[in-house]
Amino acid sequence: MNEFKNWENLPLTLGAKQISEILNISLPKVYELFHRRDFPAIKISQKRIIVGKEQFKKWLDNRSNYFEDSLK
Repeated sequence: MNEFKNWENLPLTLGAKQISEILNISLPKVYELFHRRDFPAIKISQKRIIVGKEQFKKWLDNRSNYFEDSLK
């Protein structure tokens, strides 16, 4: 179950499991996102990728704007 009730409770950086919970998608889908050029992933090591909370929010906002524009 998602432990985060609001944006302020999120840590400064998010891992794959947290992104999965926030977006309600599978871990393999999160790893696909990590490899997209427009996704703000930071590779820490061979096995560790993180995303800054604020960069993730900006990415989400941009994606929602894209979706709204496509409906017009």
